[in-house]
Amino acid sequence: MDWLKASGFQQNLNIHLGRDFKQIDFPDFAKFMIWLGYMCRKTQLENYRMVTAVLVPTRISCAAFAGIGAIAAALKEDKSFLSWEKFIKLENSERIFFIHPGKDGKIERLEGEVGELMLNGTMRKVKIISKLKRHKDLQITMSKGSFEKREVSLEPFQNNRGLKAVNQVGRFFSGSMIGIEGKNLFLQDNETLIVTQKARFAREMESLNFSYGNSKEKFEFDELIMTQFSRTIIRTPKSIDLHTIECPLAILDGLEALRALENIGKTQNVLILIENSEFNDECQNRISELALHCSKEKPDQMPLLPCIKNFRFNTEFYLFQS
Repeated sequence: MDWLKASGFQQNLNIHLGRDFKQIDFPDFAKFMIWLGYMCRKTQLENYRMVTAVLVPTRISCAAFAGIGAIAAALKEDKSFLSWEKFIKLENSERIFFIHPGKDGKIERLEGEVGELMLNGTMRKVKIISKLKRHKDLQITMSKGSFEKREVSLEPFQNNRGLKAVNQVGRFFSGSMIGIEGKNLFLQDNETLIVTQKARFAREMESLNFSYGNSKEKFEFDELIMTQFSRTIIRTPKSIDLHTIECPLAILDGLEALRALENIGKTQNVLILIENSEFNDECQNRISELALHCSKEKPDQMPLLPCIKNFRFNTEFYLFQS
C-alpha cells in the first residue's frame, strides 16, 4: 500500500539527514506513521472516542511522523468558516475573527464583535476589538458582498508576525498534497497533543529535514508539525495541564505516557505508541483493560488496516462511547 498517497500526498517526500542534508530513503515505518496520524486525526466519530494502540520495534521519531499526518488531515478538513447565512444568525456581541483588506494591498487579521442587523437583514454592524489607536471605537458594516471577500471564522487566526513561517509550511503541504484548505493554516486550532519526553523528542527531530518531489527547499521537522503555533502541543507525562487540553488527537509516546491516559479527557481520539521492549505485564494489562471496555459497535467510518504480509507493526483500534 502507498501510505503517503493514502494520506493525501501526491508528491514523493524526501528525508535529509544532518547539516549536509544527505538524502536517505524514506522508511516504510515513517510512511505508515504519517498515514496512522492522518487517519486518527481524520476519523472524528460523533459520540465515540477512538483509541489506537500500536506495538513498534522502536519509537524513534514515530510520534513526530504521526504528527505530520495529523496536520495533513487538518489541512484537508473543511473548517467552520462562516457563511453569510450563519453570520446573520449569530447572537449580538458574539466574537468573530476575519481578514480585512488594509492599506496598500496589505491585509489585517482582526477580531470583531457582532452587532445589530440593518436594512431587513441585508447588512450587519461589526465593532472592531483592538488595542490600536486607529481602531478605537471603529465599526464596520458588512453586506453579503463585502462579507464574502473576507475569511470569517469563530476561531482566531495566527498573528501577523508568524505569517512568514506559516507561509513556509504552506509551501510544503500545498506543493506535496492536493485538495488542502490553505486558509486552515492561518487558524490557531490545537490539532495534536503529543505526550513524550521533551528532550528525546527534540533530539529526534533536530537532525531531520524534509523536501518533496524535486523541490530543493528544505523544511524542518518542528516547522511541519507547527509547534511554534501550538497546532501541535508537546507535554511530558507529568505535565499538570494534560486534563485541560482540548484537541482532536492525543499521541501517547511510550509506556510512561500511557500511564497518563486517565488524565487526558478532552481529546477526541488517542494514539498509543509502545515499543517492543516496553511491552511488559503492566503495559499488556492496560491495553487489555482498554479492549475489555470498548464498544462492540464498529461504525462504517472506522479506518481499516490493510492486510500486509511481513508488516512489522501490530495495530489495534478500540472504540469507546462518550
